[in-house]
Amino acid sequence: RAHELSMYVIYDHWLGYLSDSPTEYNKFPDIKSFLSVVPSTWDKTVPLTSELGEYILMAKQKGDNWYVGGMTNWTARDLEVDFSFLPAGMKYQATILRDADNSDSQPKQYVSETVTVTRNDKRIIHAAKGGGFVIRLHDPSPTAIAEMNSSATSVYVNKATLYVKSDEIIKSVQIYDVAGSLSQKGLYPSLRGQSPNQSTDNQQDELLRLMANNDETVQIPIPALPKGIYIVNVQTNTTTKSFKIIY
Repeated sequence: RAHELSMYVIYDHWLGYLSDSPTEYNKFPDIKSFLSVVPSTWDKTVPLTSELGEYILMAKQKGDNWYVGGMTNWTARDLEVDFSFLPAGMKYQATILRDADNSDSQPKQYVSETVTVTRNDKRIIHAAKGGGFVIRLHDPSPTAIAEMNSSATSVYVNKATLYVKSDEIIKSVQIYDVAGSLSQKGLYPSLRGQSPNQSTDNQQDELLRLMANNDETVQIPIPALPKGIYIVNVQTNTTTKSFKIIY
């Protein structure tokens, strides 16, 4: 189970998914709490240590929070987490979900614990065969005022138009396919600053960045966009948010 949780940090993914009934997750509030906050996009990735086909350990940052994921193959091992990637002078509350002593034979077993760490700390965590662990690091002090006052942004599709609305000025909009590619395929050339007659074959995989001209609403015609699932990344003056749309 801890190995599965580590995938949410180690693997890059745009569409996180959960199996089974939602009521099953209510039985494990610590896992549910982690899954409710783990990001699907990251600001920074720090490789810590790895050996191809054997084990991997990495840290990722999102805003003020950090996440660490570790996993091993079918060899049990002890992995040392060096927290020197954390900023100086900060204390973090680390929530650790790791293998239990019997996870090698009872894979549903895991341990949840909370400790305080700084950049000067190192911690050895045992990973059972086929196991792993995940760590969420956040500042426990009450500094969430900016987050509480973050802008309200919405994204939706009506017929062949993508609407992006915010109570702040929209700086840019990016559209990704489910593979994480930044693509302009199927969008009007005029949105890329080109005339409709210009060839755009050499720009099919370039970044779509639509400047909103200091507006709080953006309307993007998408009649030729292939049907499918997309991630829309919206940047305002203070926030960057991602939304899943089905077109």
